[in-house]
Amino acid sequence: MHKVLGGIIGDDEPFDPRPFLVAKNNILWGANHFASRLPDATRWLVWLKHDPGLFGKRTHAPFDLAWTDLGGSGRALKHIWDASIREGEWYGKPNCHPHQKPVELMQWCIGFLPDDARTVIDPFMGSGPTGVAAVKSGRQFVGIEIEQKYFDIACKRIGDELRQPSMFAEPRKPSAKQEAML
Repeated sequence: MHKVLGGIIGDDEPFDPRPFLVAKNNILWGANHFASRLPDATRWLVWLKHDPGLFGKRTHAPFDLAWTDLGGSGRALKHIWDASIREGEWYGKPNCHPHQKPVELMQWCIGFLPDDARTVIDPFMGSGPTGVAAVKSGRQFVGIEIEQKYFDIACKRIGDELRQPSMFAEPRKPSAKQEAML
């Protein structure tokens, strides 16, 4: 029998990634916390998120790890995202989510996907950076978020991106579902 913590059934159990592994082209952030429940990694992605000069001054990890079944060798991206020192779209603004990741990081990840991977799915959408990155790359996006507050933020961010014309790419046409969000 499952306990209920914070209203979520099964939240007292270790995360089980197996349901996600039936699909291909997975990128699972935070996988170092459940690596023993994953197949042998064919590639690890590393996000170096701190300025090296700050390594000894922070209490949280200076990097995040993602497991992927995309094959090839490991890759790392240095993109500073630490307290008030942040590169990218949220510079000078507070985080929308406690575990928020930058759109640029998600664009980097999506760049590893094969061209025929037309839909990006994020079952832990948070404030929507993966959705914004998917729209920027011209891919379809499906996002799932349990917290209404973060779902609303993500929908606004993704909708704003859909309305934003790109100066450097072919104009994209929203799908019927994306059009309904506008």
